[in-house]
Amino acid sequence: MKTYYYSNTRAMTNARPSHMPSHMQSHIRWLHILGLMSVLFAVHSVFSMHLWSQTTTPPVSEASQNKPLLLEQAALAAAKEVTSLEIVAKQPESVVKLNLSYNGLTEFPSEIFKCTALQALDISNNGLTVLPEEIVRLELLQHLNLAGNGLKKLPKHLDKLKYLKTLDVSNNQIAFSEIERLRQTLPHVKILD
Repeated sequence: MKTYYYSNTRAMTNARPSHMPSHMQSHIRWLHILGLMSVLFAVHSVFSMHLWSQTTTPPVSEASQNKPLLLEQAALAAAKEVTSLEIVAKQPESVVKLNLSYNGLTEFPSEIFKCTALQALDISNNGLTVLPEEIVRLELLQHLNLAGNGLKKLPKHLDKLKYLKTLDVSNNQIAFSEIERLRQTLPHVKILD
């Protein structure tokens, strides 16, 4: 019995059937079939994994798609600062930074609560004596400047502002015990007093 050696697969596939023994021809056919089956199996596996990943991903609701994103510090610093309640009234969802300092405000403007993307609020140096409990509705708030008002106490649930990083309450009439309570309930927040 003669043994045939082929240097590579191309030589085997390009060889004429008449030059090969019949058992070699059947082996080559089986190698082709097995090779095609391997490719089909690989394609099937990849496609199945793709379908599985699509079916196991929870659907994204429209509400979560429209939710504003929390900005990094550099992006927040570069964001446009709004200084007018008129703009707040017209486009509250677009306001990210709001500076209403030195406006002679004696009450906290309720229009601010419509600013769902608000992340920095400066309402310093006004005549505010009360900060409403609804301040916690500003979920994305990172920086809150209340300096230079007539505040005597702050809302109890400021800890619900989970992204808050700085809170300036300097030059107010807030008791030392209240400041200490804030430091205990907001350990991750830099409190300026």
